[in-house]
Amino acid sequence: MGGIKIRQIEEQDIEQVLAIYAPYITDTLITFEETVPSAEAFRKRVQKITARYPWLVCEAEGSVVGYAYAGPYRERAAYDFTCELSVYVVQGWHSRGIGSLLYERLLQELRERGFVNAYAVITVPNAQSEALHRHFGFREEGRSRQIGYKMNTWCDVAYLSKRIGEGKRDADGKWIRPW
Repeated sequence: MGGIKIRQIEEQDIEQVLAIYAPYITDTLITFEETVPSAEAFRKRVQKITARYPWLVCEAEGSVVGYAYAGPYRERAAYDFTCELSVYVVQGWHSRGIGSLLYERLLQELRERGFVNAYAVITVPNAQSEALHRHFGFREEGRSRQIGYKMNTWCDVAYLSKRIGEGKRDADGKWIRPW
């Protein structure tokens, strides 16, 4: 796929990334977020996440057309080697391999940093996301039925996981946190 670049998010990308995310909030059940955050609130969210985790964008034809990032799975230190992934592609760019390119690079970076497990928490049904995660070897570990309510609809959530690495140890055999 020519002319496509996967790279770390930069400050000037944040508004484009928010513009990609906004229709998922307002028009779909894919995210349970119901109000589009302000640009400043979203900027702070990106800054908080990128302090410890990778956030990648896909650039094509001079614009950001998708993004993927990892974040904390849970807040307790015991989960430091596990992360939760998200990927979003701009409307009109689906089925072009953007999600796969982003995930391939994201998973590589997470392994290199020493992460061991990755989770995806997805609203189902979501055929594109389910297929993407199956493609990368994620397996469903469980499902919460009718756990989320949005747009007058009760939604199920599936929990998918994949072991992505073996982690890293120091010379004394202690586990090294991924950041």
